[in-house]
Amino acid sequence: MPNKSEDVIPEDTSPPEDAVAPGPPPPPITELVEEEQPDDQEVVAQQSVIAPADAPDTPESGAQPPKKEKPEIVLLIERLVGYRQKMIEDARDERDNYLKLHIRRLSLT
Repeated sequence: MPNKSEDVIPEDTSPPEDAVAPGPPPPPITELVEEEQPDDQEVVAQQSVIAPADAPDTPESGAQPPKKEKPEIVLLIERLVGYRQKMIEDARDERDNYLKLHIRRLSLT
């Protein structure tokens, strides 16, 4: 009679390596697809105007149209361009001062 321990194969109760954690099944892929918005809606949202609280709803004849608020990125770009212009002007002034100084030195010798 064969040994019982040889006949019995222990069951492997450990989960397989590629096992997924228990939980609800993932949603179908069709639920993850977002609807595309028409370009018109985005443009309208970007072109919104903030009017002052005391301004009338309808502009009078000869009145200036309300100013549009610029997006933050536009303000940053304008600021950088301003810094660049200032740096160019400062460099010109510095160069001019340097040249004037050397011209004076040469004329004194």
